Amino acid sequence: MNAIVMRLAVGLAVLPAMCLVAWAGDATADRSDKADAETVAQVKADAAAPTETPEEPVNQVSLLKGKKLGWYHKVRSLVHESMAGADNRRYGEAEQKLLEIADPNALEPMALVLYTRNTRWRSSFLKAARQYAQSEDKFAGPLAVAYLSDIAVLDPSVILRGGARSALLSPDTPRHTDRLKVQLAANTQPVCRTRAAGLLADLDDDSAAGTMVDLLTTEEWRLMAKAIETRKVQMDVRTQVAHPPDLSNTTTVQAAVPGGVAEATITLPRVQVTQIQTTVSAPAGARIDYEWERVTVKHPGMLGVLRRMTGKNFGYDKDAWRAWLRAQGKNADTRSGTGGVYDVQWDD
Repeated sequence: MNAIVMRLAVGLAVLPAMCLVAWAGDATADRSDKADAETVAQVKADAAAPTETPEEPVNQVSLLKGKKLGWYHKVRSLVHESMAGADNRRYGEAEQKLLEIADPNALEPMALVLYTRNTRWRSSFLKAARQYAQSEDKFAGPLAVAYLSDIAVLDPSVILRGGARSALLSPDTPRHTDRLKVQLAANTQPVCRTRAAGLLADLDDDSAAGTMVDLLTTEEWRLMAKAIETRKVQMDVRTQVAHPPDLSNTTTVQAAVPGGVAEATITLPRVQVTQIQTTVSAPAGARIDYEWERVTVKHPGMLGVLRRMTGKNFGYDKDAWRAWLRAQGKNADTRSGTGGVYDVQWDD
């Protein structure tokens, strides 16, 4: 599982990977969220596996020190002892204890313990992240908003993405949009980039409009043809097969002996031999030739966001979009940086 490592200016926070595309499949082009309707059933299926015990995130836990490490063990004990395999009542009681934790040092450990493939646990972390995001803590607040931003863009569950989006759009949540800009500029999946762009538009942040314009179309390599050349070797087989002997053939022989004639019955076996002549074909290797072509891919989802955000429609004409942005006094350049607050690294 990949890990999204987010370093803040005042500390280090680690969020287990929620790349959607990593869990749910490979999206190679813009697609609507209609397919996400299947996720509703998946949510129930995930929640029905309460005995799931995720692997220990050893590398991330090793970075925790002091109070954070202490909180990690406390949260882990609470989750594994009271939430794993619990019925709805017991789970609700344990979740309430979790949500009563207000120490900023507990947020990152919660992410490490709860953000797993278990949808119910991720839902609990979403609630905790929303509380922290709407707190006045100068460290936990922005970090929680960053977590919510990743959930809203990357989580495979349409329900949890919607919950994170609702939290980000709440008037009680501070407007920290740097993480969304990172997802817009750095994510390789068009559907995730479109989600990030849509959230920025909903938050009335047009500072990344230049990046959106740049991502209206992308250059990609597409497999156009594949030729397979197979080689075979032919062998002529010439052989004989001897069948079991036939012992039913008997004959009587006589011989003159002093005083008379002696007779004896003997068996003369007959063996049938079959001649085999055939040709055998066997594989002798193969060669595969690929034909690739560089194509320009249009992303209608990104165009829809730009139209909604600006009220204009210049289609996929990037120069026209940039000219209009400059005329409005906006920055039309692509921003590939992280925005100044976050130093974001993607670790495998």
